[in-house]
Amino acid sequence: MDKPVYEKSIVSFINVLLKHFKVETKYRFDEMEDIILPQIVGKEKIVVIILDSLGYKKFKELNVEFEKSIKLSSVFPTTTVAAVTSLLTAMSPQEHGLLGYIQFIREIGSIMNMIDFSYPGLPNSSFETIVKKKIKRLPNVFQSLKKEGYFGGILTSHDIVNSGLSFLIQKDANIFSYYSTIDMFANLQKLLESDFKGLLYVYYGVLDGIGHKKGPDSRSYEREAKFLLEEIKN
Repeated sequence: MDKPVYEKSIVSFINVLLKHFKVETKYRFDEMEDIILPQIVGKEKIVVIILDSLGYKKFKELNVEFEKSIKLSSVFPTTTVAAVTSLLTAMSPQEHGLLGYIQFIREIGSIMNMIDFSYPGLPNSSFETIVKKKIKRLPNVFQSLKKEGYFGGILTSHDIVNSGLSFLIQKDANIFSYYSTIDMFANLQKLLESDFKGLLYVYYGVLDGIGHKKGPDSRSYEREAKFLLEEIKN
């Protein structure tokens, strides 16, 4: 397993994008600035598409050629909860504190499912009735962009728009949803045609679900991933 290299990672990547939009950041990442900033000079709209679970090795194996590609480190641990939270907060897991699927939450005094924020063995409604009133929402990229007068939004699947994790890390975001893969691309096109200046995330989690059920080397995973990459390229 590769160790995380935070100077050239998804954390430094997001921090550099924030710097592009004149947001004051906590750290300097000179190497990442040299890589990214020349590519986005004068760009008013930036889209970050998150294909959850698709690593660089598999990306290269699928042989969908882009004009440029750069290998970045993820965070440790490389879980959806830790990595997506880092992408949306510009913080490392040590700073934001969200590490895995099941975790002890001090404010609640219990272990929790970190995706829907339910107590193990209890229905998801426990999030609305108990957890939501006690848990502290994390500062995020959307708030930083808004403070400087820029747009910060996320396009995500309709079934996780109101999840516990979304509630925790998407405060003050402009939130848009989609119902299928094609609907995601249609909505993305519509958003790009609108008049905004700032940063838009697109989160796609179906690929991760296929990977959990059938494995990242399965035919289903590889066909889904290749279709997504070709559509993004188009």
